Amino acid sequence: MSKKNDLPTLPACVIHQMPELDLIIESVLEKYKDNQHMPIDILTFSVISSSEEYRTLRSEEIQHQCFTYILQNLQTIISGEIEEKDSKDIKYQAEDFAASHLRAALARKDQKYEDHVREILQTCDDFHEKLQYQTDLTYSLATVVY
Repeated sequence: MSKKNDLPTLPACVIHQMPELDLIIESVLEKYKDNQHMPIDILTFSVISSSEEYRTLRSEEIQHQCFTYILQNLQTIISGEIEEKDSKDIKYQAEDFAASHLRAALARKDQKYEDHVREILQTCDDFHEKLQYQTDLTYSLATVVY
C-alpha cells in the first residue's frame, strides 16, 4: 500500500533559488535513458559531483534536503509513486550521501583521502564508523563513473 511520503522538503523560497536541483534531475534522467543497467543513485552522485553549481558548500541540513529532493523526485518520476519503505530509505540514503558529499568537498577529492578510507575499512571494528567510511568510498567511486 502506498503512502504519501513524509520526507523533509525544501521551503519553496529555497527551491526557487536552487534551479540546479532540477537541472541535476534532468541530467540524471538523460544519462539513465542510455544506462538503465546503472543504479539511479550512482548516476545521481556522478552528476552531483560534476555539477559546478552544486559544489557550493551549504549547511548539512540544506545539503540533506537537497539530496532528499533530488532522490525523491527521481524515484517518483521513475516509479510513479513512493512507497512508505522507499520514503524511509530515501531519507536515510540522502542523509548518508549528503554527509559524504560534504566530507568529499572538504577533502577536495584528495586521493590520499580515498586511500585513507580504504585503509580504515580494512582495520576498523566499529560498525557505524565503517558504514560511514563505506558510504564515503561509494560516493567517491560514483563520482568518477561518468
